[in-house]
Amino acid sequence: NNQFLEREKCLRVGMDDFLPKPIDHEKIYRILSRWMSFKKSSNEKIEKAEDLPTKEFDDSIILMLREFENEENKGYVDELIKLYIDEIPIRFDLLKNAIASFDWETIEKTAHSLKGSSANLGLPGVANLCAQIEELVKLEESEKLNLKLDELNDRLDRAKEFLNGI
Repeated sequence: NNQFLEREKCLRVGMDDFLPKPIDHEKIYRILSRWMSFKKSSNEKIEKAEDLPTKEFDDSIILMLREFENEENKGYVDELIKLYIDEIPIRFDLLKNAIASFDWETIEKTAHSLKGSSANLGLPGVANLCAQIEELVKLEESEKLNLKLDELNDRLDRAKEFLNGI
């Protein structure tokens, strides 16, 4: 696993921790919680990452990506957004057809790919739903997959609106 090897390499050269892409807010929260000192009173509680609500959209990620634009790569973020929006119907149809034919491998690969690209563009709601689809694939829950597919269609429509408005 490349991620494991990369983590080990980083820790060997003196890093204290490792956080791979795509950006996962729950992982960031867990790592920050581990490394930061929290002063709390006896009745104060620090929430666990899994207890935190997942926002549907996170425009701070797009803003962060835009900070890296310069004269050489101006328009890069807009191109990423356009590519994502153009790919939505293709990936959704691929997922829909794979679910209809019980093609578990294609479902998993498509959901995984969509999860990563969604997380990288500030769409944690879509990414989270894709992670749920990946879990259902492991259990071969075809009926639940069809329900998640309907939910994914709605979220992708809202994601397009969000991205077009940025």
